[in-house]
Amino acid sequence: MPDFRKKGYITSLDIGSSTIRCFIATKEQKSSSLEVLGYGIKKSKGIQKGMIVNIQEAVESIQEAVLMAEKTAKLHISSVVVNISSSLLNSRLIDSEIPLEEDYPISSALIRKLIDKTLQKINLYDEDVILQMPLAYLVNGEDVGKDPRGQLGKTLGVKLHVLSFPRNQMKNIETVLGKCRLDIDLRQATAYASALSCLSEDEKQVGATLIDMGAETTSIAVFSNGQLVKALTLPLGGNLITRDIAQSLHTSFEKAELLKTKEGSAFTISKDRIDTLEISVTGDNENLEKYSIKRSYLNEIIESRIDEILETVKNCLDALVLYRAATHRIVLTGGASQLRGLREKATHILTPYIRMGKPESIKGVPDFLKESASAGIGLLKYAEAKGPQKKIKTLKKTGFFGRIIQWLIQNF
Repeated sequence: MPDFRKKGYITSLDIGSSTIRCFIATKEQKSSSLEVLGYGIKKSKGIQKGMIVNIQEAVESIQEAVLMAEKTAKLHISSVVVNISSSLLNSRLIDSEIPLEEDYPISSALIRKLIDKTLQKINLYDEDVILQMPLAYLVNGEDVGKDPRGQLGKTLGVKLHVLSFPRNQMKNIETVLGKCRLDIDLRQATAYASALSCLSEDEKQVGATLIDMGAETTSIAVFSNGQLVKALTLPLGGNLITRDIAQSLHTSFEKAELLKTKEGSAFTISKDRIDTLEISVTGDNENLEKYSIKRSYLNEIIESRIDEILETVKNCLDALVLYRAATHRIVLTGGASQLRGLREKATHILTPYIRMGKPESIKGVPDFLKESASAGIGLLKYAEAKGPQKKIKTLKKTGFFGRIIQWLIQNF
């Protein structure tokens, strides 16, 4: 990772099921704020519901996005901060405690010992830890906040939130990036990254839930007292709605997507029962058969699937009884959340306290990407918070052009 103080750079790679987004950023010298120098965006291939299903196709789409970002930034990058968006992500809350020696203050070494003991309480044989976040430390059973160092007591305990991911799935991501000549600096759950870019500090403290609705997954991050207390990903997204439209109206996936985004809504109003839409039946013939439907019929298809997705989200949130206040304040983001009428529908099913979330404004991010860049920008902020790291190389033949040569060899 880069050392910003030495004019370093960092690259985020948002591996989505429909789109790959790559951002190369640095810090402005005067303001010390993040600035995006280059970006790349390409349609995803070989990725379904956040998981790699075809190594070669995934390599091709990631290479294309990275090449575009390198070209616009005039830099060669060798490592990335990457997201994990899969329903296989595991979120656990674990309590543990160790005895303390009398009159011996709590040290960093004791805290590390406690964390190690806590992790041993769960079976991580075939999982990689993505995040371990202490929610609270307890001395003699009493909550002492986030830093117990220097305190005295008989016992030291912790409430630890652990995010883990199957090792074989992580190996698939590493394999794909390795074929792209990229190392992994950091990895983080999509839900957490999106929350870092869309939730305000007040929302994190008071309690709020970020819901990132993507093409094939919906990622959820619940915050309370400034900490991530739950993260999960559901294998449900906007593509389900598009497929329903394509199958019900006998049209192509591409035309169904346009109908959804341009003409459809999660709500039906009286005017929709009068308005008509022209539908092209899918096929190879240039003179495709066409027919008309009421807009209300399209909306009924959309509404049925949206209700299912939101009810599934509601069931997940209702199960978090300890964080009821946080789940009653929701921020929606992601490409699928832009559907007309979705916010209004969500206020009926989830909670009245819903706002649409946009990622924090960062210089250099083009307007057309701002609505869908929550995870990518959040990964940059996550890396920034982790502190200074190594610099990367400027554009060189062995880097940028080497990647082009590799791409040409693989594709021709």
